[in-house]
Amino acid sequence: MLHGRRPHQNKFTPARPRQVRKRVPVRIINSRLQWRYTLILGITSTILVCCFAGPAWYFVRDNYSIFKRIAYDSHPGLISHLEREQIWIGLLLLLGTLATGLITAWTTLRITTLWLGPLANMERHMRRLIRGDWSGHDFHVRETDEMREFTSTYSYLYRTLRAQAEAEIKLLEKIRVDETQIESVMALENLRALKRNQLGLSPDEISASFASAPEKRHAS
Repeated sequence: MLHGRRPHQNKFTPARPRQVRKRVPVRIINSRLQWRYTLILGITSTILVCCFAGPAWYFVRDNYSIFKRIAYDSHPGLISHLEREQIWIGLLLLLGTLATGLITAWTTLRITTLWLGPLANMERHMRRLIRGDWSGHDFHVRETDEMREFTSTYSYLYRTLRAQAEAEIKLLEKIRVDETQIESVMALENLRALKRNQLGLSPDEISASFASAPEKRHAS
């Protein structure tokens, strides 16, 4: 049985049209989780690169000091070239270290966005179902989404439960009670209204489904 709004709160409201949002490469969905792993991987990769760049810069500076002393004795004109090369090597090591950390951080945010995006959509859809609102659109799975098997299974589960709820409504519409039992009549009507509003169906839509059912049986 579906739980949700109380019978006196039930009002038929048509489902809102689905809005297609533009997909962005990086989106903060769960800031605590995403930034934690982003900082961990970004700092770790930066430290690993520093373990290489630090000794490399030490040997470069040591060797270039030797080259400069030799250049002072033999070719003083080479000193400016050696100094310029030393500066460029230092800048490349520094930029490479920073770029590695930034690229790793961006890649981590990108991956977590791809993984958490479908889960966040599923969570929002599930919260609506928990509140008893089954009138919205179906849970759609995009071709570009990650974990498509998992989200497809949830979409199939939703469609199955919705079909079962619609079957319950049809059975409730067939139930007849003694009209002299006012409480029983009101309880049945409230239950029917609750089920219809949870699925976003109007009485006309229920009647149309009943009218089409005999035609299908005669055609078969």
